[in-house]
Amino acid sequence: MGAGLQCWDENGNLVLSLPDRLSRVLGIYTIPAGATGYITNADFSMGQIWWYCITGASIVGAYVPTITIEAANNRIKYEPKHNTTPGMADATIIYGVF
Repeated sequence: MGAGLQCWDENGNLVLSLPDRLSRVLGIYTIPAGATGYITNADFSMGQIWWYCITGASIVGAYVPTITIEAANNRIKYEPKHNTTPGMADATIIYGVF
């Protein structure tokens, strides 16, 4: 029998066991519309990198960047997916590891 953290719900169902992976949020970053750059964090080496992008809307539209995980370099790259239009709202990325 294994040892470690296990959690059950009120009905006795196992909802978390040691082999499960939990997500850790490392940061939130606003990506200016049309920008290219990197997000680096020493803690990226603690697990598998994940990200979630939230786009804003404006009169012209929402900016949706291309996001690439460069795990070997412990960084996330962002760049424009297409030409941006003045007035586009910035995008926000939430990132972490699991």
